[in-house]
Amino acid sequence: GEYMDFPTFVVNGNICIRVSPSNPRWAKKVSKAIQFQLNGFESDSATGDCTYTIDFTDFSLQNIEDKKGVWVPGISFYAGEENLFVDLEKKIGIQVVQNGLIIQISNKLTIPLPYLIQILLLQQEKTFVHAAGISIAGEGILLPAFGGIGKTAFVAEIIKRPSVKILGDDLVILRKDGRMEPYLRPFCLYE
Repeated sequence: GEYMDFPTFVVNGNICIRVSPSNPRWAKKVSKAIQFQLNGFESDSATGDCTYTIDFTDFSLQNIEDKKGVWVPGISFYAGEENLFVDLEKKIGIQVVQNGLIIQISNKLTIPLPYLIQILLLQQEKTFVHAAGISIAGEGILLPAFGGIGKTAFVAEIIKRPSVKILGDDLVILRKDGRMEPYLRPFCLYE
């Protein structure tokens, strides 16, 4: 459909992130920012089922001017019936829809993808956990720790063993039933 001109990024097999090509210059900047954050994830819509979506569109006040809700002039707008919040200062709108999000964003704002993905994980009764995760002989091991403590260094060393599989070095997806799912990103090791 309307998102075909730019890649669809697939996260965790069923979350697809798409960018509207309505403003090509804006779409190129947003796609580049998404690609930078999702370095290591696939960008082919054929690899995922797109059950959950994050659709990025260009920020426009025209989309909200006639909506009923609570206005704080020059600061924000909230339409509870439509699950829509707009930060007028930062020029970002977030609308929660069934199995997805619609994000209106200007090209000057950093895109907080992990927070947006977390909203969709919660809809699936899953959550991000700040931890390293590995699997040994099919048994998951979750290693939560503060940043900078050595999670990535540990995982980089232990995955040299053939029986160990990595699920993540900084973020892991935890399901309601306690099982873990991978959230793999390129490693960044420091001295």
